Amino acid sequence: MRADLLAAAQEAQASAAENVAMEAPVTETTAVQVQTGPGVASSTSGQNEASGSPSVSEPSDPDPASQQVQIWTGSLSQGVRQVTMLVTKSKPGRTDVSADQLKLYQESARAFFWWLEFDAVVRPSFRDVHHLDQVMNLVRNSTNLGIPADIKEAANAVRLRFEEDNWGQGDEGYASDVSTDVDAGQPRIVSPRSPGRASSGGNRAAGVSVIPQPSVNHPIYGKGGIMHGVVCYRSPKKGLTYKLNPAYKHEKVNAAFIGEGYLIPGDWWPFQLVALFHGAHGRSQGGIFGSASMGVYSIVISGRNNKYHEIDKDDGEILYYSTDNMGVATTSVGTQALNKSIDIRQPVRVLRGQSQTGGGWAPECGIRYDGLYRVIGKKLVPTRNGEEWFRYTLRREAGQRDLREIVGSSPTLQQRNDYLRIRDAYPGVARGVCG
Repeated sequence: MRADLLAAAQEAQASAAENVAMEAPVTETTAVQVQTGPGVASSTSGQNEASGSPSVSEPSDPDPASQQVQIWTGSLSQGVRQVTMLVTKSKPGRTDVSADQLKLYQESARAFFWWLEFDAVVRPSFRDVHHLDQVMNLVRNSTNLGIPADIKEAANAVRLRFEEDNWGQGDEGYASDVSTDVDAGQPRIVSPRSPGRASSGGNRAAGVSVIPQPSVNHPIYGKGGIMHGVVCYRSPKKGLTYKLNPAYKHEKVNAAFIGEGYLIPGDWWPFQLVALFHGAHGRSQGGIFGSASMGVYSIVISGRNNKYHEIDKDDGEILYYSTDNMGVATTSVGTQALNKSIDIRQPVRVLRGQSQTGGGWAPECGIRYDGLYRVIGKKLVPTRNGEEWFRYTLRREAGQRDLREIVGSSPTLQQRNDYLRIRDAYPGVARGVCG
């Protein structure tokens, strides 16, 4: 990633009048707890799509080494309940809730919305069963003084993301092909936990866990490390688990831009989650990132086993990329975005995930940006079970760094060695689990 272009993008964004500061509020307790509400450098705000430049917030250099960060580890139902309670309990004239209890509801809402925007894979049940659309509208339209502006902005960011994704309609098959096994280098989704209700009089926000921060000087998770922007902890059932670090949300790059911005072919990250942090791809698990109106911004090609192996093909300069069968894909945002990209012929960022067997064009570990491609056509291809699937053809743009050179040099030896140290975590993580 080019530091000069990144600095220029940061300076330009900092001078824009409409940009909002992304400093997270801090709660003073026995340990400093960084609040976790989404900021403007999210996948749904602060973007400059037309110019093809990523949205980058003004950087700062906090030292979170002595801090702890709050993350959402509760269930979807629990999050809905906590947000609903916040709206109800913050109404004027309520006398059955203390200021401290209201603060806990706010902490739960911030962590919950952060998880929804960046970690959750949206499903139709979010709207049809859990009524998240109604819940977020309650927050956005509330005039209660107990709901701060940052929580309203977070609810709106989530709403925009879910609407753009059509509430997951038809996208059940669009989870990334790349394995979610931690040993394979991909983040796990935390199993639901229920630390208790905030209204019970406890001193912890319900559904929220407090985990340690890595030192800024940590060789893997620190400012210069390959895992910068991510925190981890050990879940009792899932083992080592990764999340975006809300303490550095001011550095998270919005991936909803056309072209490569300040990325350069050969840029590499250990996980798709880290690529999300750096703005290379806009989803922690999705293979296609884009919208029906703007087309595809980026695609992740898996080097591992995937359900499209019958008809997918990677020839390096030419890709054949499949979506679900035509009965499902016509309603999916991924298919609509690919169709739009054919119409407007805009470039698409292509990232390749690690190969299970080695060889080919995929990296041996992690995920790599391999340059810009264009979607030049599609056709229906029959499968062995008699279904017809859409297969799209992508062609690499001329004039870029040679793909064979990229494959031979990325990841570097140092990156591969650092990759092997990821599971060592950092002080405070290996000694126990969050709770």
